[in-house]
Amino acid sequence: RYYGLMIEIKKKGEKIFAKDGNFKTEHIRQQSIALGHLCDIGYEALFAFGFDDAKRIIDNYFNISV
Repeated sequence: RYYGLMIEIKKKGEKIFAKDGNFKTEHIRQQSIALGHLCDIGYEALFAFGFDDAKRIIDNYFNISV
């Protein structure tokens, strides 16, 4: 279903949005654009927040990709 999986891992509890709804940093905004581009071309590409979230994404990816 996908060509591959890309995960941008952040610390558990890290916020990527500021209170005004914009990305907290330009770097995070660029990461989001890159993930969006990867999704557009057929990859599963997501932010993960901590180990448990990353593990859930990976487990889910392998369950739907086989």
